[in-house]
Amino acid sequence: MREGWEIKTWDDVLEIKSGRNQKAVENPNGKYQIIGSAGKIMGYADEYLCEAGTTIIGRKGTINNPLFIEKPFWNVDTAFGLQCSESLDRYFLHYFCLSFNFEELDKGSGRPSLVKKDLLKINIPIPPRAEQKQIVAILDKAFEAIDQAKTNIEKNIANAKELFQSKLNDIFSQKGDGWEEKTLGEIANVNYGFTDKSTSDGDYRYIRITDIDQNGELDKSGKVYIKSSEKHLNLF
Repeated sequence: MREGWEIKTWDDVLEIKSGRNQKAVENPNGKYQIIGSAGKIMGYADEYLCEAGTTIIGRKGTINNPLFIEKPFWNVDTAFGLQCSESLDRYFLHYFCLSFNFEELDKGSGRPSLVKKDLLKINIPIPPRAEQKQIVAILDKAFEAIDQAKTNIEKNIANAKELFQSKLNDIFSQKGDGWEEKTLGEIANVNYGFTDKSTSDGDYRYIRITDIDQNGELDKSGKVYIKSSEKHLNLF
C-alpha cells in the first residue's frame, strides 16, 4: 500500500442511512425526490433522509448498481444511503462502490438482498484527502472519455442503419430490365404459428411477435420451444 494510505472499514468512515416508508412525507408538490434501489424516482416528499452527494445502493432488488445523487433525497426502505465522514471524499467513495462487487455479500434466497452489518465490515483504502481528489479527477476524465466513445459508437450505428435503409429504398424503388412486380401471395406461402404447445425446453425454438424488440432484433431471453413431434416450421 502507498505511503500515507490506510485500510479502514466502512464502519470507521461512513454512516449507512436506512431507507424508510415514504407515506408520511409523500407530497406530489414536495421539494425532495423519493428514490428506490435502482435509482427510480418514486415520487416527491416534504422531507429528506440523505444529504446531497450521497451514494445510494440497493438493500433489496438492484444491489450492484451504485448511484451518486446530487441533491438531498428520501430513500425508500429497499435502498441504503452512504454518508461520508470528514476523512472520506464522497466522489472517491462512489468510485470505490463502482469497483466493488456487492453480489458477493448477497444474502437473499430469491431476491438479491444486502445486510447493513455486512456492509459495515467492508474494507476501503483511504488515501489522504488531497490524493483522493486527485484520483477522482483522473477517474472523471476516464469516464468522460468512455461516455464520449459510447456516444460516437451509437451515432455511427445510427448512421450506418440510415445509410443501409437508404440503399435498400434506392434498390427496390428503381426497377431494372426484366423486373416483375408480384404480390407476396404469388411467391410465398403464409404459415400460422401456435402457442398452446410451447414449453420451456424442446427441439425447436418457437418465435413469437413479443420476441422481437423495438430494433427488430431477436430477444435471446424468455425462449420457448416446441417438441419435434409437433407440427412446425423448421427455420433454424
